[in-house]
Amino acid sequence: MSFSEDLYIYDLGETDFTHNGFPIVDFWEEPEINRQINGRYALTGLYMKEGQLSELIVKDAVIRAQVPDRTWQLFRIATIKDDGEYIQFTARFKGLDVNRNFIDNMIAKNQTVTSIMRMIGESLEFSQNYQFLSNMGSQHQFTIKQNHPIDAIIGSNSGNQNLISVVGGELDMYGNTFYLKEQLGNDNGFRIDFGINLESIVEIISEEEPPNTLYLIGATPEGDYDEEREPITLKYLEAPGMVITDENRVIATYTNENCKTVAELKEWADTELFGRQKVHMQKSAHEISLVDLANTLEYKDYLAYVELQLGDLIHGTLQRSRKNVTERVIEYTWYPRLKEYKKLGTGSSVDYYTEKAESKINTLLKKIDHNTDFLKESIINATQLITGNDKGHIMFWPKNRPRELRIMDTDDANTAKYVWRFNLGGLGHSSNGVDGPFPLAITQDGKIVADYILAGVLRAIDIIGVNIYGSMISGAEIIGSVLKSIGPYGNQVVIDGGGYAFEDTQTGQVIAKLHNNGNVLALERKRNNSGFNDLLSFSDDLAVLMHQNFFEINAPITRMQKLEAQSAVIDGRLDVDSIYINGVQLIPGQGGGGGGDWNGTYPPGVTSSADKFAWQAWAILIGKGYSKQAAAGILGNIQGEVGPAMNPDMSQVGGPAYGAVQWDGSAYPLVGSPTWNGREYVQRLMSSAGITKDYTTMSAQMDLLDWCMYNGQWIGAVSPTTVAGFKSISDVSQAAHAFERNFERPAVAHPEREGWAVTWYNKFKDLEISTGGAWRAPIDNPITVTSEFGWRTDPFGSGEQEFHNAIDLVGGTGSTTNIYASGDGTVVFAGYENSYGNYVIIKHANGLFTGYAHNSSLSVANGDVVTQGQKIANMGSTGSSTNPHTHFQFFRNGPWPSSSSDFINPREYINF
Repeated sequence: MSFSEDLYIYDLGETDFTHNGFPIVDFWEEPEINRQINGRYALTGLYMKEGQLSELIVKDAVIRAQVPDRTWQLFRIATIKDDGEYIQFTARFKGLDVNRNFIDNMIAKNQTVTSIMRMIGESLEFSQNYQFLSNMGSQHQFTIKQNHPIDAIIGSNSGNQNLISVVGGELDMYGNTFYLKEQLGNDNGFRIDFGINLESIVEIISEEEPPNTLYLIGATPEGDYDEEREPITLKYLEAPGMVITDENRVIATYTNENCKTVAELKEWADTELFGRQKVHMQKSAHEISLVDLANTLEYKDYLAYVELQLGDLIHGTLQRSRKNVTERVIEYTWYPRLKEYKKLGTGSSVDYYTEKAESKINTLLKKIDHNTDFLKESIINATQLITGNDKGHIMFWPKNRPRELRIMDTDDANTAKYVWRFNLGGLGHSSNGVDGPFPLAITQDGKIVADYILAGVLRAIDIIGVNIYGSMISGAEIIGSVLKSIGPYGNQVVIDGGGYAFEDTQTGQVIAKLHNNGNVLALERKRNNSGFNDLLSFSDDLAVLMHQNFFEINAPITRMQKLEAQSAVIDGRLDVDSIYINGVQLIPGQGGGGGGDWNGTYPPGVTSSADKFAWQAWAILIGKGYSKQAAAGILGNIQGEVGPAMNPDMSQVGGPAYGAVQWDGSAYPLVGSPTWNGREYVQRLMSSAGITKDYTTMSAQMDLLDWCMYNGQWIGAVSPTTVAGFKSISDVSQAAHAFERNFERPAVAHPEREGWAVTWYNKFKDLEISTGGAWRAPIDNPITVTSEFGWRTDPFGSGEQEFHNAIDLVGGTGSTTNIYASGDGTVVFAGYENSYGNYVIIKHANGLFTGYAHNSSLSVANGDVVTQGQKIANMGSTGSSTNPHTHFQFFRNGPWPSSSSDFINPREYINF
């Protein structure tokens, strides 16, 4: 027996559900199935009263629908609301009919969960064909007195604990079977970045710090009545896979009197506390709107989530802390006809999700209960307001999932001729009925399309500052008149005789002229009474700006959109969007004058991790205009703050400071209120400074150090007292001393830092900082670019525009073509990642990341340190790919960027 994608309803009283029933299609809104672990399992729908099968939608009628695991399940209508135009119904999972049965008295003593479930089925007062199963072997005592079976398992058990509370586990329901399992779902490696599209993903994080060490208490050993005995204990059991020190240890106590030995306590902790409950993990919950995500660029990355099932694991990254968490699908809302999720509710545990989401769920149910009245009233009000009560008819289109409003000249879409269509694209009009076409009359930003101005007379009116005096506009010509545009600064533009003149509105005097002399377009201005001189002129190969003692550029134009000059002199202000030197962007507000930013490569001899951390700071500081002596002075202080490892990702032991220079916000923070959380304080500072790099990196922290120099951290206690003076300092020892007293501000000075600064200076002063051209292409020549970076038409045939966050390259012989690391770095991801297929991400020392997607095979693993030109993969066509190629990326804020703006065109670094 097979079924289509419709829902099916059966005649009231039907008992044979092996046939199709009647397909129901006339829904006003898409019907939904909502299910929660150990909770609600229901189908809701809003059906049109004039629908063909409305007479069958009555209380107790049965509906068949397909659920996420692609099985067909039955739902019995429990509530009906009929207002004459729409029928709203709620149908519960039909298997719950067993709750109409009754259990008078059932006592299970030291029985396995499997036996308890079997006893529940056998204790039903009235015989029904239901199965109560379990695969759980633990033993328990359990009692049911005068109660319904499902209530006793997951609901209210007449004042006693329900079965779930006693034994744990999660109840699966399908057909007439109830199966109590240790845990629903599987781990299929699904991954999500909860920071992507925050409007589509709501995040709830527990403020409690989870324990990483357990103090376990078991049963008290049996003995003489008068003899005092202590219970069995297992002290300070540490969570698996975590690095625990005395500084970060968090201890919690758990008791289980069923555990009679230390070995049983250990097994209980491993399987239940650390295993199923995951008490050591961050407690979190998320509500993911797949409908909202469908409108985003990243939606293709979520298409696989339609295969998720209740209880399945999702591995993710939190929005703010960027910590990795593992959550489960605790709840879903499913469109059974569309075969896709509307929403997913995930949580680190069922209890935490239920606690945090309960109020939201109640609010949702109230909205469902009242959506009929609201929708009806909205439609009536909209029709009256828009059409004036008696003319025109409103239709939402399409009716199941409306995206636009249509105003028709009749109440029937089949007979309507004149139709207005309003959506996010603007306002369009059709004279051919609802099927269009609909040429735009008003654009989405409110501009009126001139093609629609066909009626009435335009006479003596102002159009955006342009006056048309006594003239007629015919086609694209201005006949017999002069067109004048009056500006706000006492001037006007006059178009007359094919030329453009700029006049003073008071005197009528011409102050500048724009004209075309052959192949030269020239702008002239009047100089006192001495006539006109060229101010700016353009020809095919020359651009010249003439001046008197203030500005000059003389530049041959060698390519469109790019002006190249051998020299230029600027006296005064220059406004530009961005400045690049040797292909590297200079960042405003972060100093300058030292040769730009460092490109991420190390000179020979810089090989140890400490040297590399130090070189990162050295190169970046010099790029921001610090002298070599000033940079060395800062390095000496970094060594004093974090030790000889020079690792910037370092928290103060037992204190509030963090980072390369141990930023401390516990007493006098530069931003916000005092805090003992150094990591949070550094991230707070970076947010104020507009720094979006990974806060744990030396690159980000040197950006922050430079910002702090100008924003209150530098106090000028000793010479040099100014930031400018320090940046140009020429004495290394003085630089170390000045930075410590003016920036670090210790209670006691540390003269040893001056010696460390001298050592760093002598090590680095003669080494060259590479600032450009250090990246290599990921494949060997010859290289063909098959798709550029930026917006393009979807290559899979949808016709939609999509943002392509990389450049696609081919070369060699497909799957045998080697893929090489574009620069030195560390592999932070190597594996299969949805649409990217076999994917490698490399983090580089300058804060950038490179990505290499669709590979046929990988040659590196997570954590590998790679050098430029090292083979990392073979070209392939895995994931969402049409042919073998390399999808090559540069991006910031990795390894999983939250915005398309984080990606950078690889052509900014490599010439292909």
